[in-house]
Amino acid sequence: MNSFKCVVIGAPVTGRTSLINTFMSGSFDAYKPNGVLTTYDVNFIYKSESLKKDLIDSGYDENLVDDDTNSNSYNFKIYDYEIDKPNFLQCLTDNELNKIDLVILCYQSFSKKSKEFLSNEALRFVNSHWPNTPRVLVSCFYDLVKNDNIFENDLKETLSAKKLIYCSSLENYNINKVFIDSFKLAIINRLANKGSENLRHIKNKFEEELSNDWVICQSKKRLQREIFGMNEPMDKVEVLFNQKLKSLNLWKSASRIFISLVAFGCVCMYFLVIEYCGKNRNHCDEIYELSKEAIDDSVSTLNESYTNLVQQLTGLKK
Repeated sequence: MNSFKCVVIGAPVTGRTSLINTFMSGSFDAYKPNGVLTTYDVNFIYKSESLKKDLIDSGYDENLVDDDTNSNSYNFKIYDYEIDKPNFLQCLTDNELNKIDLVILCYQSFSKKSKEFLSNEALRFVNSHWPNTPRVLVSCFYDLVKNDNIFENDLKETLSAKKLIYCSSLENYNINKVFIDSFKLAIINRLANKGSENLRHIKNKFEEELSNDWVICQSKKRLQREIFGMNEPMDKVEVLFNQKLKSLNLWKSASRIFISLVAFGCVCMYFLVIEYCGKNRNHCDEIYELSKEAIDDSVSTLNESYTNLVQQLTGLKK
């Protein structure tokens, strides 16, 4: 199955996460994950004949022989990524957000702060990490401004977005359109990058004229892999993390001391046993059994210490 990666970016409280959750569940969902990066998984299929028709209608009359047109089953991973938390970029693996196929930029029409966030922090971040990746601009909370005739074409040009889509998670307006049209753009961009100059030439025209309903959405799920999630504000996360790390280090030091004492006691017992057996050979068998029992108890205590240490480490990761 071919796969695509899509990153959704936006200032805090712009409706970014609600947009994804409404698309995933089919209804408005107030769920908010507590992570820097949350992954969602969607399967799409598209009708290759309908795709070819759209291409031909847009002026592309060559035969499509690309592998992407022969297989119509796709996996679409959606990443809800909070770039306003740069202290936790080290949590990301090197290939997690590599080779992104599409960037969705979310904002609120009535929020100057959300627009400035996209024009400054988000634009710098996207240009730095995915400079040639197609972008879709999404205006959330359209239910609050739909009677105001607001159009942000200037913002669209500033961000070099291919499309501008207005949506409302609360009213479930244009939610599917956001992701299905984005998926179409990702397909066309990949075909154009691998196809002929003819397709590259008409790509921009085609991006504006995606009329045929040739994409079908299948199973959707939220992957249980939120990176560094905590039920606390992010300004407290580092403090909590350092406190847990300090406690863990103290516990590890105490465990080392205890283990060293146990080992020293075992060595002392060994020499005492040898000395005693040298003087009282008749009692060697009895001493052997006693020493074996003592060693077994020491090993059991040592295993319990390591088990507690593993549990502490597991609790820190969670």
